[in-house]
Amino acid sequence: MIRFLFGFVVGVAIGALVVIFSAPGSGSETIEGIRGLLDDAVAVGKRAGAASEKDLWSQFRTHLAKKD
Repeated sequence: MIRFLFGFVVGVAIGALVVIFSAPGSGSETIEGIRGLLDDAVAVGKRAGAASEKDLWSQFRTHLAKKD
């Protein structure tokens, strides 16, 4: 399993370098594009986490109400 994860991380790093060096735009444009994608991914993750937390709290309150 560790060998797989190591290979996966190395593959992702190599893929990212290939994309950065073969991109049609300038380096700063490429980096800004990557930052934008990362910011979007973080925002989606935060929204998903908040929705999941809200759902878990709802389930917890329902579970407590059933015990009473």
